[in-house]
Amino acid sequence: MINDSIGAHPDSRAGLAHWHHFVALDLRTLTPHLKTIMLTIGALVILVAIPAATVPAVQMVIALGLVMMIPSHLFSVDERAGLDLLYGLLPIRRRTVVIGRYTTILLTVVISATVGTVAACAIATLKQLPVEGIGVSTCYLVAAMLILQAIQMPLFFTLGYAKARIINTLLLFATAIGFFGLLTVIMPGVVTETAAGQSLTAAVALTGGMVCFASSLMVSIRLYSNREF
Repeated sequence: MINDSIGAHPDSRAGLAHWHHFVALDLRTLTPHLKTIMLTIGALVILVAIPAATVPAVQMVIALGLVMMIPSHLFSVDERAGLDLLYGLLPIRRRTVVIGRYTTILLTVVISATVGTVAACAIATLKQLPVEGIGVSTCYLVAAMLILQAIQMPLFFTLGYAKARIINTLLLFATAIGFFGLLTVIMPGVVTETAAGQSLTAAVALTGGMVCFASSLMVSIRLYSNREF
């Protein structure tokens, strides 16, 4: 059995012993950087608004940009501030740390998809772009982000931010290329499907993404529990 506690208090649940405390801590960590985040969103919108050809492409650039920036920032703060070592002095279970961070990342995925979709629809309205299949493309995008996070999160928890960031940057490009291929190869056929067929396709994509994310959580708990600091 894995000893998933940090420090000398493996069974204690005092202090930050609940995952929602870590979610709140993550949100407070991001609060001073809201201006930077908003400027980044604005820059991404401007970047894709000019050459925008399809709504899903706009969704992809904005959402993937956000969903990579925020988790990387959180793990960067952890490493620079030595928070993993600090947690070692507190009666906190490692499982709690991981579940809290995964919950924050899940919120990030939802927010990124929402922001990307709203921005894409706004740009589509201004440029009179077609929005057919936006619901299905949103489901594919969320699934892609969940899978991306499912891969990169264990790397962060195992290697730390500095060692994992290069790999995760490559993962971002690989995900973007894969999603673009999905849009150009699969989406045209999906759009011509019946409403029932589109719903089924979207459900399968989302289910696959959620299964990967949940499996990644289990892997990260095991890896982080065995990590030495």
